[in-house]
Amino acid sequence: MNQSILDLAKELIRIPSVSSDIEQLHGVVDRVMEEFSWIEGARVEKLVQNEIPCLVVSNFDEKRWDIWLNGHMDVVPASEEGQFDPTEKDGKLYARGSIDMKWAVAVMIQVMKEVLHQWSDKKISLILTCDEEVWWTDGAKFLADQWYGAEVILTPDAAWIHKIITAGKWVYTLQLQVPGKESHSAYPRKWENAIENAYHLYQELKDAVEETIELAQEDHRWTSVQMTTIKAGKAHNAIPWEAEITINIRHTESYSESLLKKLCSHVFKKYSATIISEKYWSLVFTESDHPALLSYKSISDEVTGWDLHFEKMHGATDAQHFAEKGAVSILHGPDGEFLHSKGEYADIESLYTLYEVTKKFVFLKD
Repeated sequence: MNQSILDLAKELIRIPSVSSDIEQLHGVVDRVMEEFSWIEGARVEKLVQNEIPCLVVSNFDEKRWDIWLNGHMDVVPASEEGQFDPTEKDGKLYARGSIDMKWAVAVMIQVMKEVLHQWSDKKISLILTCDEEVWWTDGAKFLADQWYGAEVILTPDAAWIHKIITAGKWVYTLQLQVPGKESHSAYPRKWENAIENAYHLYQELKDAVEETIELAQEDHRWTSVQMTTIKAGKAHNAIPWEAEITINIRHTESYSESLLKKLCSHVFKKYSATIISEKYWSLVFTESDHPALLSYKSISDEVTGWDLHFEKMHGATDAQHFAEKGAVSILHGPDGEFLHSKGEYADIESLYTLYEVTKKFVFLKD
């Protein structure tokens, strides 16, 4: 059984389903559909929104389930050649998309296949999306808007087998246009460099919003502000008259949406910046005494032999779209490191642990 999960994970990893590659996204979804095509009674539905595919597999022909196994199959681009060729070394599986999150997807596929082979009064679904690494609008949000949902959502998109995540961060992403004054670069008195203005805006926003005072916290969980893209300039000797930048803000409970946007607006006004686009995502939050969460923890403690603890994470998850509609979200994944970077890996033994935990929770009698 473990070998079949590992083999499937490697096969999915070899499909370079980068978020921007529509053909490969369809390819990886179609490959997963093959796993269920021969199982009698399986409800398999491929949905497409703005060319982006997602997959719904369930044991009941409904849109609302008791438990939802939630994952994504899109990945960020490889930083060097060979990253889509999985390699085993020292108990780890190295590859782009290993920890984020095709290894965990392979685990959920196996659990879902077992659900379909055994009758259960529980309504179980496996839903795999393909735009988690970008905007979530054509995957998770699209499904939520179509009223797909569940009582409990298991999302193994977290890189720690020894802790369960109960909350993430709110995310505010903005694309801004920052003006300047164009000129030949030989006449500095006549120009106002839009790139410099954009950088000063970023620094001022960072100073105003980022909670650097919390750096000493053990979990290093503070509000952060990052400039992630910049586009400006036409020639080496011409001062750019405008710059487009993207800023990503991930905030903690210290801010509300209205307060954060008020602070941003003040800085943007000073630099005459215009918002081209903006997206705001709410945080996933599950009360630590929720019965489903405590049940999941009990099973995890039994399987691992540890006393797992609850934590909050720095990142975000597309499960938030369903949490907003009342779903209980549980984030618990295998061990691994370096997602979105060179050297990404998933710990193989922890994936088998995740498989046992997920299976026991899904088949737990009410």
